[in-house]
Amino acid sequence: MLSGPAQHGDELVVDEYVYRAYAVFMAETTTIRISRDTHARVTRLAAQRHETIDETVSQAIRALRQDTMAADLATTLTDDETLWLDAHAG
Repeated sequence: MLSGPAQHGDELVVDEYVYRAYAVFMAETTTIRISRDTHARVTRLAAQRHETIDETVSQAIRALRQDTMAADLATTLTDDETLWLDAHAG
């Protein structure tokens, strides 16, 4: 079972694994501005998944792209697209 961050008083303590890879990749990183609430949610999710924040955000971006592709594929074909797909290649 996955464990999440621990609560110690007002302080949220997360698994050190969430931050471990940053020392290795610091030269290849950048900063993005997100709300404190979003940061806490991403940190908590990364800890629960035993991933770094970077890994969790990368997986979330991949899932969003897949959702977009699935939505595009689920749309009704236009008449031109149907004709093209039904055409014989030879």
